[in-house]
Amino acid sequence: MEPPEFVRRLAPDVTLARQAAFALFALTYLDQTGLAEPAGTIVERVDRAALINPHLFAPFAREAGNAEALAKVDADAANDLIGWSRAQRLDREEPQVAYELGLLALGAALPPVLVGSLRQLDLTPDTRVAELPDGAGYPTIFLATLHPHWHAAEQITLFVTSTDARQLAAWALLVLTRTLALRDGAIVDVAARAAPEGRSEFDIALLYNTPAGLDPQTLVRAARFVVI
Repeated sequence: MEPPEFVRRLAPDVTLARQAAFALFALTYLDQTGLAEPAGTIVERVDRAALINPHLFAPFAREAGNAEALAKVDADAANDLIGWSRAQRLDREEPQVAYELGLLALGAALPPVLVGSLRQLDLTPDTRVAELPDGAGYPTIFLATLHPHWHAAEQITLFVTSTDARQLAAWALLVLTRTLALRDGAIVDVAARAAPEGRSEFDIALLYNTPAGLDPQTLVRAARFVVI
């Protein structure tokens, strides 16, 4: 997907432009919801927020060693993007709408979600659900909307393999919970695992946007695997 023009203007490097746009967009949401202190430069603000939620700001978290790249984006373009983000009034939007605006800011695209498969699931508040790579939180947004009695924040585990998926998974949890800090183990970065781990047990595993060659059953055990 070609990023929107207001994203491309941020930097000649398309990857940096996309990642910076999403960082600015996420900061705007944190400002509007009062979840982060707005004082300081963009680099300083992202650094503070990334200490709490490194997945949301994965390209600019300290371990990525790329934080100063944010200081190089075009200032006028950054101000325009922040203005656009503020105008969306993300603090008033439903999670699905806020999530899809995040997709736009990141210049990313995902396949359609087969909502019927999610609607037919029988969930209790404590149903344990795994979203397998690289759903990026999109199926979870729909699942939580369709089953509001389900405790999504406590019962979802999102597996990711890419930086985009990692950021969007964190974005999904942020707009669902309005909490910047993540529950331990809420997002599992498969690519970052130092060694294979034992497979966790879930009631349901969601299969959506699965990378070629990935065998989901090597990641988790589940009573039911559902293709979305």
